[in-house]
This record gives sequence, structure tokens and C-alpha cells, in this order.
Amino acid sequence: MIAAPAKFQAASLPVSTLLQIGQAQFNWLGASQWVFVILILLLVVISGRALFLILGIPVVIFMVQEWLLMPALDERTINIIAGQMIPANRLLHISFVGAEIIKCLSLIAGSLILFHTMVGRSEKPC
Repeated sequence: MIAAPAKFQAASLPVSTLLQIGQAQFNWLGASQWVFVILILLLVVISGRALFLILGIPVVIFMVQEWLLMPALDERTINIIAGQMIPANRLLHISFVGAEIIKCLSLIAGSLILFHTMVGRSEKPC
């Protein structure tokens, strides 16, 4: 949420170069998030239903981003790099950023719930 818009502050670079950098950045971020999705799914298989309910939200949001929003954003990027004039689509960008914010908040909430659950278990008397 910081690096993506920050690169457009480099006035000396052409927009097509900035978009190519952005494509590479999002490809690497997507790949790293796939690793975490796989780890989350493994944890769910090992631990059961409660963890699925907590971690299911960010996984679903990631899937929506990967399969719906990113292809549309990527197509726009390719067309702009090719020199086509594309009308602005703020809804697409706002949807992606909104999904990213909800994903982050749900990961924080899930972590706090899991931490609270673990602390509650460790405080039980012997």
C-alpha cells in the first residue's frame, strides 16, 4: 500500500517503466502470498475447524484478488504499456486496496484471537 503509489513519485521515469516495475512487484508479492496461503491451509488441516473460521477470510480475499482483480489490473497495465489510452477505473483500484485493508485487518484480528486462545489455555491450573 506504500510502495505501489510511491514509485509514481519518480518524475524522471516514464509511466510504462513504472508500470513494469509494479507488475514485477505484484508478481513477487502474489507468489509470496501463495506460500502463506499454502501454510495456512496446512495449519487448518492440522488444527481443525476453528482455525479455518479465523483464517478463511484472508484466504478468500486473496483468492478474489488473484483471480478477479489482478487479471483485470494486469490487463490494464499491459494495454497502457503498449501505448493504448485506457480510461481510469478507480473502482478497480479502490476494490483492490479495500480488499488488501480487509485482508490485513482480518489477519491481525485472527492473530489476536489465536493469541488470546493460546494464552487462555496456558493459564488453566494444573
